[in-house]
Amino acid sequence: MLTSFIRYCCSALIFMSMTGVVHADVYKWVDAQGQTHYSQSPPPAGQSAKLIETDKPPLVDVESQQKEIDSLIQQQAEAKKKQQQELAEQRQQAQLAEESAEKCKLARHNLQQYQDNPGRRVMDSEGNVTRPSEEDRQEMIKRFQEALTEFCQ
Repeated sequence: MLTSFIRYCCSALIFMSMTGVVHADVYKWVDAQGQTHYSQSPPPAGQSAKLIETDKPPLVDVESQQKEIDSLIQQQAEAKKKQQQELAEQRQQAQLAEESAEKCKLARHNLQQYQDNPGRRVMDSEGNVTRPSEEDRQEMIKRFQEALTEFCQ
């Protein structure tokens, strides 16, 4: 998209800078068969012609046109950069939402396990299997409920 815009701007700049070169007078004449001709070159010898003078196109300030093109290119580059930043932010938000949904699912599962299984056994940091006290169990249930509040909105 950016390259096509640059090509368009360069083509327009070249076209505008060549308008003075393209200007020419036009001749009008009628031949022996009564057909009217228009040409940039004079008619054949012995043929009377009317010279139609055309207005010369205004001169183009190439420097100001180049500045305008550069400005447009810069604006487009900034817009593309902004669009890429917004896309990156959307991806990051989607990833955070996915992580939050996973944490929510895990908190629901753990809460359900602690509520449904009062005699549940757990493994401590040393690898020993123990049964938590009712106070510890209630504390874990409270933590999982807080996690649900945080992650399951």
